[in-house]
Order: sequence, then structure tokens, then C-alpha cells
Amino acid sequence: MNILFLLRLWPVYGGCETVTRCLANELVKRGYKVSVAYFKESRKAQMPFIDERVKAIRIDGGGSDEFHCDMDKTQSIRNDLGSIVKNESIDIIVNQWWPVEFISTIKRTCPNVKVVRCLHTTFCKLITDDPIPLRRVVKMLLKPIYAVRKKRNSVKMVMEFLPYVDKYVFLSPAFQREFEVMGKYDNAAGKLDSIPNPTVYEHWADKESIAQKENVVLMVGRMLEGPKKITRILKVWHEIEKRGKNEAWRLEIVGEGPDLPWYKQVARELGLQRVSFEGYCQPLPYYQRAKIFLMTSAFEGFGMTLVESLQQGVVPVVMDSFSSLHDIVKDGYNGRIVEEGDIMGFTEAVTELMENAEKRIGMAMNGLESSRLFSVETVTDRWERLFSSMASDMRGGTPPTSCCELEGKTISVVMPSYGRAHLLKKTIPTYLQEGVAELILVDDCSPDNTREVVEELQKTYPQIKYLRNEQNMKQTASKNRGIDMAKGDYIYFGDDDSILLPGSIKYLKQTMEYYEAEAVMARPLCAGPNYKERYHDKYVSWITRRSLTHNICDIYDVAHLRFHWGKYMLRPVEVPCLPACMLVKTELAQACRFDTNYHGCAYREETDFSFRLSLDFGAKLMYDARAVQLNLPNYMVRQTGARTGGYEVWRKSALECNKYFLDKNWERISRQYAINIDKHVLQKEFKDSLVDRKTSSVRMMLKNLYFYFLYRTD
Repeated sequence: MNILFLLRLWPVYGGCETVTRCLANELVKRGYKVSVAYFKESRKAQMPFIDERVKAIRIDGGGSDEFHCDMDKTQSIRNDLGSIVKNESIDIIVNQWWPVEFISTIKRTCPNVKVVRCLHTTFCKLITDDPIPLRRVVKMLLKPIYAVRKKRNSVKMVMEFLPYVDKYVFLSPAFQREFEVMGKYDNAAGKLDSIPNPTVYEHWADKESIAQKENVVLMVGRMLEGPKKITRILKVWHEIEKRGKNEAWRLEIVGEGPDLPWYKQVARELGLQRVSFEGYCQPLPYYQRAKIFLMTSAFEGFGMTLVESLQQGVVPVVMDSFSSLHDIVKDGYNGRIVEEGDIMGFTEAVTELMENAEKRIGMAMNGLESSRLFSVETVTDRWERLFSSMASDMRGGTPPTSCCELEGKTISVVMPSYGRAHLLKKTIPTYLQEGVAELILVDDCSPDNTREVVEELQKTYPQIKYLRNEQNMKQTASKNRGIDMAKGDYIYFGDDDSILLPGSIKYLKQTMEYYEAEAVMARPLCAGPNYKERYHDKYVSWITRRSLTHNICDIYDVAHLRFHWGKYMLRPVEVPCLPACMLVKTELAQACRFDTNYHGCAYREETDFSFRLSLDFGAKLMYDARAVQLNLPNYMVRQTGARTGGYEVWRKSALECNKYFLDKNWERISRQYAINIDKHVLQKEFKDSLVDRKTSSVRMMLKNLYFYFLYRTD
């Protein structure tokens, strides 16, 4: 297969060129033919390794450079691109940095070529801290207008490419999700995807090399104030020097750019003593001797230097200014994340790492492990799957909708059921999404006509398998029976009174591979009494947009066992436990199994199962709110199942199950998460929370009025 990368500069400039070099070197090693088309040559005295099999082709781009594209040369560049595609027999073009005008005709002139567009920056970031004072004041005064304009332009930036490309690749699922929400874009066709940047270096630090590091704090990046905000680092270092402690530490800043002379002047004005500007250098030796890495950028696409620092055992301290940061750094685990613009908080975080060697070394060791997710081999594997899916399309096959869908991997849906025959025709078909090989319905000795309904469904959906318990065994035993029968590589646990929204399985699989997780949960939502089947799409559109949060603490509080799974973040997040609607590896589910001692309503049985996945088997658990499982409203369910005996019966059972959960697990959970709360306090809190709250008549009236207009508005 022949791959062509499109760049403005080559071979050395910034992160985009570095990523391309890494991918190109690895791809030619795997037998691909790789070419790079570029406008301007950019070389340094210290040149990185580039495999001689990577072919570089310079195109006359006129005045095109790292900052501008010469649009007067558009037709000439189009012609040159068409010639390269034909002469080099190119199969796939990876557009790293060319504007849409340069590539908009290539699929018409070369209809067999496939085109991938990569967004090598954050999707949408509001930046009011502008280096130009007048522009900064205008942005602050007109922030609401600026925000609307920025979001519109960010969506337009992606949308203008979509008619001319086969895949649009973001650096993070968070960026992809932001676009889907802001642009109201349905990715059912699978045109959007996300692949992270790879590590640059083959060498990983180890425990011995970490112990030999020097007292160096490091920053690596372009000397450009707009995106990098390096003056923040100089202010932090000024605070550290002013305190008169940690005098054995020094700050090293590696990189070049137009603002380098100004930074040196700022350092002199602040009277900084222990700071050095190293200019352009290969940063590996600096990573190898540094202990702490700093990043205060206003925005980043992916933050490759963060991955590089983790790989070399350097603990990062970062301002929380871009979504993909959370794909790389976990606050308190492999680094520190500080609120954007908080100079004093950043100073405290750096100082703590300087003075607490045990904590710093622990984070460094964790960073070594987490950085392997971004090894060039792992990332190139994902690009290969993307290329293979597109090649399948060229051959007339049906490609996967995402490079993250594992070829040959199948899913078994396990669904226990009791007395829900009237719902099964509505719920079961929603789970039979792409990749689902079988749905195992375990009938827990239902008194209704569940068997007849399932047999009728099997005529249309032969992948449905029916099991019936001879006596009522409750849902934990029924799930275990389904686990034993499952033949798929993964198991998704479905509910007979819930529907799974389209694309959910695809999102869960994508997140499972991207984050190398063992289990991923969908977002569980409960439809209220205002849900109407004929207005299903409008209701789903309304309920899935609610409860957005940017704070993970709004979703879970382990110390008090409070979980608000209806809330969501734009990016998938790691969580300590999961509710029922989860996708888990089959061998792990078979090893863990559900505890059948949870009786009655079986409250906490999924919490118990997922905590044991994490504590006993070391499983990584993720929450991806793009996948949604919607519980149907009570008036449709007819009060069968857990609440058949009424609220008081359910409440008594829930209290007993919660006490059993705490007696069994709380000692380990509290030790794992350093929680100093007695289990009896938690049981009392839980009891106090079980109040059968009534919705006020005024609130209900307003809600009914809202839905009246919602359902009647096109």
C-alpha cells in the first residue's frame, strides 16, 4: 500500500512533522511505501533519523510556509498533487496540514485514492488571554459574541473538509465528541475517528535511571507566547526563587521561536538566576536528566511533550487548558493538573514535587506504564486498521466504521428478563447492533408469554438465544448463566426494560481499545412520564443533551458511594466502578462473576461486580457518555421486576443489599482510595437518602408545558 503525507514544512519544525517522521519510519519498516509532499524545507544542525526509504517530494508552494498558504498557487498545487498520486500509485493521502482548497479536487481527478484529514490541534478553545492588550480587552468585553463566533468557526473548520475526505481524524475522542455536539453531527457513517500521537523515542526510562536524575525542571516547546504561554512558567519560577527554598533546582527551557529574545528579557527583568534557555536541541538528553516537566499552554492538540516526559520518567505539571490532556495525565497518579491561569496553585504543585521525592518517584513510575499506550507501535497499529478499513472499501467490501473496531472480535449481549414480554419487541432489536454476534435472553421463570414473544423475534433475528430458568433465580444468577453461555469476545449486559441508542456498541469498543480498558460503561438515562414513543427522537435529543459537567467529582464520589451516571463529560473518563450497562471482556466476566448473595432488588450487585473487576483483577474501567442506554418510563414497564412489591419492599431490600456490600467490600475500598469514613456512617447516609420524594405540582405543570411545546415544534 502506498501512503502520501501532506505537510507544509519538512523534515523538522514542530509536533506535526515529528509525528509524521515517526509514523513514516514505522510504516516503511512494515512494508508500506511512504512519500511526503511539502512546500518548504526546514533543516537543523541536529537532524533526527529519517528512514532512507521515505521519499520526500517538494512542491512549489509559492509563498506557503509554516504560517501561511499561498492561495494564488492553488491550481498549480492541485496539478502537482494529482501528478504525484498517479506517478507514485498512491492509495491513501494523509493530509496533515494543507488547506481544503488544495485537496478538494483530488478525488475527482483520482477517484480511487482515499483521503484522510488530521486535525493536529484542539478542536475549539476560547482564548481571551491575548498577548496584544487591545485585542485582549475586546475579547473580554465581547466574550459571548466571541464564543459564538469561535464555536461556529471551529465547526466550519471541520465541516468544510468532510465532503472531500473519507476519514476525519481527531487527536482525542474528546475533540471528536466536542465537534459532534457543537456541530450536531451524526457519525453513523463512521467518517470521524480519533487516533493519538505516538511517542518519539524507542527508549523508556527505568527505576535505576529515574533514581539518577538531577534536580532539573524542564520545559520543551516552541518559543511562541500565543499558544505556549511560557511567561506563566517564568512567573512560577520567579515565585519559587523568591521563597528561597529548593535552591539546588534549576529550570531549563528547550526550543526556539520568534519570542525567544523577549523571554530572555522577561527573565532578566524578573531577576531569575537559575534558568537557562537552551535554544533548539534534541530534547532527549534533557528529558533523561530532568525530574519535573512544565506545560502552561493556552491550548494544545495533543501535547506530545507530555507523552515524551512520561516515557522518560519526568513528572508533568500541566495547566488544564485542553481536553486531550486528560487522555495522557491523571492528576495525582502520573502527574499534576492545575486550573488554567492559577500561577500560585501551579507553584505549589511544582514545589510539592520538588520536596516530596517519594511521591514524585511514584508518579514517575506510573507515568512509564501509562506512556506505553502511546508507543509508536501501538499508534501505528491503529493507523494500519484505519488504512485496512479504507482498503476494504476500495475492494468493494464493507469497512468498519472506526479504526478502533477490532477485526474478528464479537459481542454477546446478556439480558436477564422477568415479566417483560410486552417490552421485548421494543428493546431487544436495539441491542443487535454491528458487532453483536448473539443476544442471550435468560428468562427468569417469567409468568407471562416471554417464550412465545422471543420465538417470534427469533424468526427475524436468528442471533437471539433463549434460556429459561426452571425457577426464579434472580438477576445475578441469571446473568451468571448468560456469562457461562456467551461465545463472544466481549459481553454487554442489557436490560429488558431499556433501549440501547444506535452507535453505542461502536463507541464502547472504540473507547475500550483507545484507552486499553477492560470494561466500558454506557450512560444510563431514565425516561420520565413525559416520554412518548411517537416523539422518541425529540425526547432522546433533549435528554442526552442534559447534565453536561466538566468536573469528574460531579459524576462520582467514592468516599460516600454516590454516583451520578446521568451526568457526562465530553471525553471518556476513567471511573472506579460501573453500573449495569457495561461492555466487559468475556474472560474477565467469567472469572469475576456476579455475587448471588444479593437478593430481592439486588441493589449494589453491579457496583460489587465492577469494584471487584478493578480491585481483584486490576481492570481499567471507563465511562463513555456517547453510548446511551435509556430506561423506559414506569408507565410502560408496569412495575414488574425489582419494584413489584412496592417502594417499601424495594427500600428494605436495598438497605439489606447495601449493608452486605459494605460488610464485604468497604475495608478494601477505603484502603485503596485512602478513605477514612466508617461503613456505619455510609449505611446511615444511604438510609437517609431513600426518601420517596414527590415532585411538586408546579414543577410537574411546567415540565408538562415544556414537553407540550417540544413535541409540537418541528
